[in-house]
Amino acid sequence: MERLADGKTSSTSATPPAFPYGTKSRATIETFAMQIVDFLLENDVKALVIACNTIAAVAGQKIRQKAGNMPVLDVISPRAGSL
Repeated sequence: MERLADGKTSSTSATPPAFPYGTKSRATIETFAMQIVDFLLENDVKALVIACNTIAAVAGQKIRQKAGNMPVLDVISPRAGSL
């Protein structure tokens, strides 16, 4: 993260009204996630970090597609890659 940040500031986004995700459908979770990604992309972010297991598992692929060549990090991939 420090290498990607290169001295730049960070921004955090969350969906408190959407919590908890356990009772939400896959489509609802994807919708929430894509709304956040759209907002962040409109604000010229340089990388995305998915710090939620549910969002990473349910919408990670769609987020990566939407982000294009932008770095997208999540909390699942590093561990899954080590197995």
